Amino acid sequence: MTEFAEGNGPLGCREALESFAAFLDGELDAREGALLEAHLESCRSCRAEAKEMAALDRDFSLLTVATELGLEGRVRAILAGTLRGGVVPTRSSSTRVRSVIPRWRRMLPQAILAASVLIAVGAAVAAFAAGYRRRIEEVEAERARLEAEREARENQLAREELERLEAARRRAYEDMKRREEERRLAEQRLKEIAEHERELARAYALAAEEQRRRELEERIRLAKAQAEEERRRAEEDLQRREEEELRAREELAEMERERMEAQARIRTPPKDLLVPKKPSEPPPKTPVAVAPLEAAPCRLEPSKVNVAIGRGVGFLKGRIDPILENVGEQRLLELVLWTLVHAGVSESDPDFQQLLKNMLVGPLERTYNVALQAMILEELHRVNYQLRIQQCAQFLVDNQCQNGQWSYGTPSLFARDIHTGLGRDMATLAARLPVREYVPDGPRLKPRVKTFVRVWKKREGPPTGDNSNSQYALLGLRSCHDAGVVLPPEVIRLAQKWWREAQHDDPRRDPSEGQGWGYGGRNQDRAYGSMTAGGVASLAICDYILREDWRRDRSLQKGLLWLARHFSVTENPHREGHPQWLYYYLYGLERAGVFTGVEKMGVHDWYARGALSLLETQQPDGSWPGGQPVQDACFAILFLRRATRPLVDVETGDTRSR
Repeated sequence: MTEFAEGNGPLGCREALESFAAFLDGELDAREGALLEAHLESCRSCRAEAKEMAALDRDFSLLTVATELGLEGRVRAILAGTLRGGVVPTRSSSTRVRSVIPRWRRMLPQAILAASVLIAVGAAVAAFAAGYRRRIEEVEAERARLEAEREARENQLAREELERLEAARRRAYEDMKRREEERRLAEQRLKEIAEHERELARAYALAAEEQRRRELEERIRLAKAQAEEERRRAEEDLQRREEEELRAREELAEMERERMEAQARIRTPPKDLLVPKKPSEPPPKTPVAVAPLEAAPCRLEPSKVNVAIGRGVGFLKGRIDPILENVGEQRLLELVLWTLVHAGVSESDPDFQQLLKNMLVGPLERTYNVALQAMILEELHRVNYQLRIQQCAQFLVDNQCQNGQWSYGTPSLFARDIHTGLGRDMATLAARLPVREYVPDGPRLKPRVKTFVRVWKKREGPPTGDNSNSQYALLGLRSCHDAGVVLPPEVIRLAQKWWREAQHDDPRRDPSEGQGWGYGGRNQDRAYGSMTAGGVASLAICDYILREDWRRDRSLQKGLLWLARHFSVTENPHREGHPQWLYYYLYGLERAGVFTGVEKMGVHDWYARGALSLLETQQPDGSWPGGQPVQDACFAILFLRRATRPLVDVETGDTRSR
């Protein structure tokens, strides 16, 4: 047993066993006996060992009794019950042995018997010890076997775990190699795709270049054919005029000869027989419906107009940052820039340059904005910006509705595909153009157009649109036409047809009331001022581009008559309850008056009365009341500035309206 046995007390296991031997000999006092008893109660292994030692002591006690009493006495003692439980109360073993040894000579026979019994007991003890050792060895062997099995099991589990980890490592390595291979293949595929895209781009560029070359050759051929045809017609016309002039001279000479002969043959008739000849009436210079009548003149001071325009520009410049930063306000960019162009703001002004740059780099998406952009660029420099103006024209032509109107529009790929041969960026080009200072009271000089470009309608638009987008689309097309963009005649004729057919026609109304336009088609809604002014201006533009005389356009004349009969500068006629559209109407009235060349609508001086009304209603901050501060200020300034340019022939530079 070891001192590390279970339940150690104040005595160690070894000291306890030694004390137990002394206890068997009766040599322990009370305190040592209490310590031994406490240890035996707490140590299970020592209790077992003590029982074995007590059994050996009993055996030695039997041997001593047998020696002292003899075999016969031993048997009798057992039979008499002197041995209770195999224990004979005697003295301690060592004392009994010491008492027996002096008497050995007397008890030689008993000694021999005792020796025999002792030998037998020794043999039994030896056998028991041998069995005990074998049991211990078996237990140790079993423990060693179990320990070996446990170690073997643990080693097996460790080997299996190692093999599993090794297999996992191999799988991870293989997966890494597979992914590396996939990445390499993906990179190779990306390179192949990039190369394919470059080849497609080169092919597309070659195809586009070939298409442009064919288009250029076709344009050159058409231009040559047109020039040849015009030259032939001009020669024929010249020859015809020479022949007519020759015939006229001959007829005049013949008539003069006949007159002289008749005068020589007859006498002068009496005066009462002479009938005065009625002189021929010249064609009217203004429409009969709106012929100027006498009215009380409106006194308008130009200095006050200029001050109002300056205050309005100050208000707009204070709103430029929100327009540039707020996505919802960016749709007003072109309208504000168009106003600044006509309000006398220098092109070198930082706000002007920022608005212009943002406009040029932005996409062409909405009809209103694209039309205003074409108007701005044609006003700034129609030669240098001709490419961008051509893109605007392509957008407007492609977005015309099937009935001749325009809607809000959608981006056109064909407009975006119009490229310049030099590959110049519009924003860069704008920055390189020389800045031309604009004198507010003087005209903006425009360069003469020398190169003409053409656009074709390349896609079908939606079925219908509205008259508001339609009038601004025609304003943009007019600017494109003046910048040398040849427009498809069928587009202009379809728009002209729409405006004529959409004019309201109520047979119950007096014809002297005129006929106007609404937001949609004929009689779809009530005719009102802003749409009627837009209809008059739109028909004037169509007649101008198609080289027709607007004075003979009956629909246009009826629209002017409607404006004269329902004239107002304080509200949008027949649009009561919508004050936000008053200034939109005034700018439309200004365009209608300038395009038709009339200074009075009936008896009303439209500009003087409108300007006086605007001067009276301008707010202290430079804005005008109406609910749409930026738009209202722009339309009011454009009216005060009379921003609309009369219809001028771009080819000849003729300033007369046609």
